[in-house]
Amino acid sequence: MEKKYVLLTGATGGLGKAFAYELIRKNKNLILTATKLERLEQFKTELLEINPNISVVCCECDMSSEQSRKKLFDFVSNGEFKIEMLINNAGYITEGEVASVTPESIRQAVRVNCEGTADITKWVVDHHQNEDKLEILTVASLAAEYPMPYMAVYAASKAFVLSFMTALREEVKDKNIVVSTVIPSGIYTTQAMKDAIASQGLGGKLSSMTPEKIAQIALKKMGKAIIVPGTFNKLTRFMSEFASYTMLAKITGKRWRKSQKKRNMIKD
Repeated sequence: MEKKYVLLTGATGGLGKAFAYELIRKNKNLILTATKLERLEQFKTELLEINPNISVVCCECDMSSEQSRKKLFDFVSNGEFKIEMLINNAGYITEGEVASVTPESIRQAVRVNCEGTADITKWVVDHHQNEDKLEILTVASLAAEYPMPYMAVYAASKAFVLSFMTALREEVKDKNIVVSTVIPSGIYTTQAMKDAIASQGLGGKLSSMTPEKIAQIALKKMGKAIIVPGTFNKLTRFMSEFASYTMLAKITGKRWRKSQKKRNMIKD
């Protein structure tokens, strides 16, 4: 009998680890993917020390690479793993003026956030059998809701993710597949992220959360079309509905320009 597994991308990052910890508490078997196999194996050891009753398997995968994704798909198929949940957590952040970011950084954001997410999701959906429930949880961003000067590429790539998943949810609603998208704001993960949050003052503090809290909320609210962690973020999203798209660009642009000047990313 095939075991059921949760396929988790970006598993060794801050939010990825938080998802993994929550899932093993629920006795879920895991297929972990990330770009470094050594880090995956180290994390696997840690998870099994916490809960030795689960199965954890690792597969190195660069989500920006079609060839690497194909190897992941072959790995899952050959192992005859039954996927009961896909968590699209892998992502790539690029920040700064479009004129200052490198072409490779732009391509990487689009490949990971858009192409990679759509590709792995389609593969899992195509291999789903209707008698089994499949859950798909994707990490987008509150940035998906706005045009964001100084984070234009990242925000646009996450807007693709949010639109794609919301549309897919409607397409597969009668196929025993549930699609949810979580749109957090700031996450206290890397030092760079913590610095970015701090540079935004009170607004950054109110809108940001730990990865553990976001993972808990996302899994608890799984089934909703769009999951917005945090009361402040829900309010911000609601208030933005009363502003034009161009006005939102001006507001977010002013905020992020100020943030990046504080971090010496922009020079006058």
